[in-house]
Amino acid sequence: QRVTPLEAMQRLLKGEPLPADFPMKLPPPIAVTIGFEPVAIDTASATFRLNARVDRHANPMGTVHGGVFCDLADAAMGMACASLLAQGESFTTLELKINYLRPALGSVVIARANVVHAGKTQAVCRCELYFINQVGEQILCAVAQGTIASLSRPAS
Repeated sequence: QRVTPLEAMQRLLKGEPLPADFPMKLPPPIAVTIGFEPVAIDTASATFRLNARVDRHANPMGTVHGGVFCDLADAAMGMACASLLAQGESFTTLELKINYLRPALGSVVIARANVVHAGKTQAVCRCELYFINQVGEQILCAVAQGTIASLSRPAS
């Protein structure tokens, strides 16, 4: 049974198996390497979570490394765009820009992405990244924007 990327991601969140012929690798290997995971996927939006650890994700100053923020934002924006794809389509990031607003100490980091505009072959996405402080407040620490291209896969 063929499924769209949105259907596949929602199955993954429910712990259901994906069809053997589904062309995307979910979760993506980079998510496993860094340790982030999707927590919500809907049409044109995605939320990811990372339990940031000083021994794995820190820069020399002891805060979450900017490259980790980029990977997390890229994944969330990519999945927000992928939620709009039809069966047999894929995607790739063309451009990513990020503004760091404040350092995040070792804690939970949340990335919330949404599609701002979707055209026929490209979409513009925005992602806000928050860390959860010691009293449970979500503090905005970075804002990213990206351009994602949709790609057609050759028929198999």
